[in-house]
Amino acid sequence: MKKYLLISGISIGMIILTTWLTYFSGSQQINSAIYASFNSIKAAKHPNNITPQEKTEPLVFIYHTHNRESFVPELQITSPEEAQSIDINKNITSVGKHLSEKLEGLKIKALVDRTDYGSETNFSYADSYKLSRVTVVNALKINPSLKMVFDIHRNSLPREKTTISINGSNVAKVQFVVTRSNTKYQDNIKFTNTLHDKIQTNYPGLPQVLIKDASPETSLSYNQDLLQNSLVIEIGGPENSLEEEYRAVDILAQTIAELAPNLH
Repeated sequence: MKKYLLISGISIGMIILTTWLTYFSGSQQINSAIYASFNSIKAAKHPNNITPQEKTEPLVFIYHTHNRESFVPELQITSPEEAQSIDINKNITSVGKHLSEKLEGLKIKALVDRTDYGSETNFSYADSYKLSRVTVVNALKINPSLKMVFDIHRNSLPREKTTISINGSNVAKVQFVVTRSNTKYQDNIKFTNTLHDKIQTNYPGLPQVLIKDASPETSLSYNQDLLQNSLVIEIGGPENSLEEEYRAVDILAQTIAELAPNLH
C-alpha cells in the first residue's frame, strides 16, 4: 500500500510539474527538453555511433574493367589461361573489395563497383573500357569529392614475375599502368611516381611502373583522362593466391592513406 501511494505521489508530482512548465514555458520547450534529454542519454550509451567514414565524403573509387580475371589456386585449376570466373569471392573484384575495406579502416572512405561487364548483351572484350567508362563517369558525377580512381586488374605474367618475398611471406607484385594517350598524362604519371617511390622505399622490388603508348586497345586512355589521379593497377598474376593479393593490397592501402591528405 505504501509503495502504491509512493508511485501515485510521484505521478501526481510529474503532472503538476508538467502543468507548471507548460504554463510558464510552453509545450514546445518541454518537448525540446525531453528530446534533448533522450538524445543525451543515447549519445552517452553510443558515443561512437557515427563513425568517421559515415561523416566523410568518398575520396577513392575502385572498379574493375576486366572483372572476371581470377586466380589458379582459387579455382583449383592448372591453366593460367583459364583463370576467369564470375564468382566475386574468387575473382579480381574480391581484391578491390579488400582494398576498399582496408582504406575504410584507415579513415579513407572508398566506393567499390563490382559490375560484371561480361554479362552485358552482345559483350565484346574489346569494348570493356567503353563499358567501364560509363561506370566511372557516373561515379564522378554523383560523387564530386572523389580524388582517386583505381581500375584494379591482375597481370597475365607467370608467377615468378608477379611474386616477391617480403619478411618471409609471398606477396603479389604491384604494377601501375599509365598510358600516354591521355590528356591528363602528366598529372597521372606524377601521382604514379609518388605512389611507386613511397612503396619502393619501404618494400624494394614490390612496385613497378609500366607506361603504354597509344594503341587501339587504349583508344579511351584506360579512362585516365577523366581524373588526374586515375590509374590502372595490376596486382599479381593468375598464379597468385588471394592471400598473396591481399598482402600487397594492405601495403597499397597504407600508402594511399598516407598520400590522401595532400591530394587536391
